[in-house]
Amino acid sequence: IQELSANGRGLILLAWGVAAVMKIAQGSGTVAMITTSGIMTSIISKGELGFHPIYIYMATGFGSMFVSWMNDSGFWVVGRMSGFTEKETLKSWTVLLAAIGVFGLLQTLVISYLFPMAG
Repeated sequence: IQELSANGRGLILLAWGVAAVMKIAQGSGTVAMITTSGIMTSIISKGELGFHPIYIYMATGFGSMFVSWMNDSGFWVVGRMSGFTEKETLKSWTVLLAAIGVFGLLQTLVISYLFPMAG
């Protein structure tokens, strides 16, 4: 953990990665956020971050939005309400959520450097 928290930003990446893997594996953004928040809370409670912990939870939220596919109920709601086929939903909704998740992570990293103790 100390290697990840040398400058602290590795923990932001870890939070995003855990949430993204959870979302892809089981489909629920809510479960991904709650599980990742519990994991990250126990990790960050052991030391000094050098930035406000809200950035860890922002990364968790963006990671839990990363990629929506057939095991996500939101995928089916968006697809059916839009009249899209599964392929069209993958090309639009899934790509959109991937972009939101990645750009959100990048914004979180930049903001945590510019305003480390904001919160």
